[in-house]
Amino acid sequence: MGPGVPHFSAWSPDGTHLAIARSSGAAFNTLSIYSPQDSSEKIIYEGDIRSFWWSPDNSKLAIVEDSPVIDLAHRWLVLDVGSGEVTPLVTQVLSDEFLFVQVFFDQYTESHRIWSPDSSRLVVTGALLDVAAVLQPGGAAELPDTFDSQVWVLDATGVEEPVSVGRGTVASWSPQ
Repeated sequence: MGPGVPHFSAWSPDGTHLAIARSSGAAFNTLSIYSPQDSSEKIIYEGDIRSFWWSPDNSKLAIVEDSPVIDLAHRWLVLDVGSGEVTPLVTQVLSDEFLFVQVFFDQYTESHRIWSPDSSRLVVTGALLDVAAVLQPGGAAELPDTFDSQVWVLDATGVEEPVSVGRGTVASWSPQ
């Protein structure tokens, strides 16, 4: 495998590839895919990665990264593992409980299912942010004092608008 110390790795659901996150600081800064069939490894994403989750069909990774413009906010992205195409979904302030899941995601990747069984949607909790509305001239963000945590269903293609299914702090898909 490549240089650097792996800080977390996760096998794809079919067991054919290993996603490896490496770090030189607080967040992971690279995400690579290792193929044991030919012992190859390729960096597929670079950023301030907090967590990542394989889709059930092995084709995508949901990535949570620090927002580059709003402190304490996170961006959800979907990475197509085959093409490398990145689809930004939303920027949000995570609920405290869901933030805990992200901070310790290595312990939750097998038990907490954020992907729908058909790999078309994700479920997340917290408050979605309209980045353009909260950014002030000069780049400072003006956020509300409190947030109403909602359960959101996100379209993995980024085409459909997020759908709130109600208030909540943690949610998960059934495996079937």
